[in-house]
Amino acid sequence: AGACGPSAKACAEPSECVLATANCCICGMAELSDYLAVNSKYEPDCSCKGPVCGCVTALNPNLAPTCNAGSCEGFDVRKVDALSACQSDTDCTLRMGLDCCESCAGNEWELVAVRIDAGQKLAGMVCDSGPVGCPACMPQYPAGKKAVCLANRCEVSG
Repeated sequence: AGACGPSAKACAEPSECVLATANCCICGMAELSDYLAVNSKYEPDCSCKGPVCGCVTALNPNLAPTCNAGSCEGFDVRKVDALSACQSDTDCTLRMGLDCCESCAGNEWELVAVRIDAGQKLAGMVCDSGPVGCPACMPQYPAGKKAVCLANRCEVSG
């Protein structure tokens, strides 16, 4: 296990956790299995050390790290019922990224779709326990993008 052993996952707050690139060859859209959730101070020890493939890799905005019961773990917002399960389009809303504070402006590739009532659950997963000072702004979403309910999951459309 070396420097990237079980202790590399230890955390007290979500901000301590990152998704380290465990897979050196990620082609196309990255998925949770391509990463290892670890404490940020161990990221260099736990990230890919080999040559990377000569293919295009797309970041997946639906993936994020959290600290659960003292251990870093990754999650896919599309697979957490409390964050993305829906019955109709009105159950869903857009969000600019999965950081604790939603970005005021961002790029199309940062957009995720979440349940309209997921704010508190998501904050518990990505924000530290102390006070959070997020900017007082309304996020600017790219034109033509919307959140829809597709196969009972909130997704970005457009």
